[in-house]
Amino acid sequence: MVTLALCLGIPGAYYYDKHQGGIVQSVEPAGQVMAVTLTDGLLPGALVETDTGFYALTQGVSLPKDKPLTLQVRANADRYLCDASQRCTKLLGAR
Repeated sequence: MVTLALCLGIPGAYYYDKHQGGIVQSVEPAGQVMAVTLTDGLLPGALVETDTGFYALTQGVSLPKDKPLTLQVRANADRYLCDASQRCTKLLGAR
């Protein structure tokens, strides 16, 4: 009985979280791009510097200078940095 509950519960929780990740709860300005630094190694990513702060991303990203960015918070508490074309990249340690 416990095995059946786990077999149904774990995939259900995964799909619920994935669905919640598609729902945008809030959007706020994140400033204009000043610099992007790519990191390599065990956990490759990027550090984006804007005129309002720094954002560590889970993967590399290419962003033009002086373009505005937004910070989206999703229903599952993940945070994403997005450009004007709505291309979004998840922030490192977003939860």
